[in-house]
Amino acid sequence: MQIQNNINAMLDAQASLNTSANNISKITAPADTTTKQDNSFDLTKEITQQIPTQIAYEANAGVITMQNALQDTLLNIKA
Repeated sequence: MQIQNNINAMLDAQASLNTSANNISKITAPADTTTKQDNSFDLTKEITQQIPTQIAYEANAGVITMQNALQDTLLNIKA
């Protein structure tokens, strides 16, 4: 597995979290605003969808860390 695959997965997770955060900000807009609030998103659904995305992001970061450690070990053996 290449590190680039993990980085791409992390970027996808980041985009998903950004979209979710944007949707949450639309839901929780202050009540005194004169603009009509967009209630097309369910707050609970948006928050709970962030949990697996965050776990996937952390897992990909862990894999990159492990790949770097493995590469360092292999280079030390070779030297």
